Amino acid sequence: MSVGLEVTNDSGVPVLVNAHSFVFFAIAKGTQAVASNPSVYGVGGYVSLPPQSVPYLVFIRCNGGSAQVASSTNGFSWNMAQGTTSFDWWAWGRATVSGSTGMQVFNPDGSIQWDMSNRPLRIAGLVDKSGASVPSFTEMSTDNLRQGPLFNGPGENLAYLMSDIGLCHDIYAFHGSGPTLRGNMRYQPFINTPNSSQLRLNYCRRRENRPRSLNGASYQSFAGQLPNFLIAAHTY
Repeated sequence: MSVGLEVTNDSGVPVLVNAHSFVFFAIAKGTQAVASNPSVYGVGGYVSLPPQSVPYLVFIRCNGGSAQVASSTNGFSWNMAQGTTSFDWWAWGRATVSGSTGMQVFNPDGSIQWDMSNRPLRIAGLVDKSGASVPSFTEMSTDNLRQGPLFNGPGENLAYLMSDIGLCHDIYAFHGSGPTLRGNMRYQPFINTPNSSQLRLNYCRRRENRPRSLNGASYQSFAGQLPNFLIAAHTY
């Protein structure tokens, strides 16, 4: 380490922060709300945040419905399932210079790495998905939402982040040697927090039904899957 502050344990492993540490700090939080949400496919939008070099980590709670988010380097997109009108979110990103009192650690390029006035992300743990599976769908299922598995969180009043938008049911039609022509139906997992200590994944319809009407087409069906992992974090 050429610059900064480093504290190590008896084995020489850094336990505080150096230029190679990748720490996320609280950037913003809020409640996303709409007046009504009658659409079959729900409602969506985008929340803009200050641009940074890496995607934000956005954790959510949705006590009165089901929601999902997908983050980027300047904010995150969001969707709420039909009937859901609000969810709470917390966004963590790279440290910002606060200008307040306290210790600050900088990288060799002069960028801020750690600021004691910033609130660091505190991970509570991974959600145990053992034995869980996605709901059962048929090719032409018409449910707008199907209740998914319920998990115990690793603590109380936590917010959650999905590793990806897991696929539940998808059928593609191919014709000859050309590209994919059309998809049939997709369900995606949305986060629901029914109480202070549990998380449920509800699967919500994201596409319309499309009959198999292409002459000469062959079809490929993809099985459902859960998100690779679910992370829980303490809120503030």
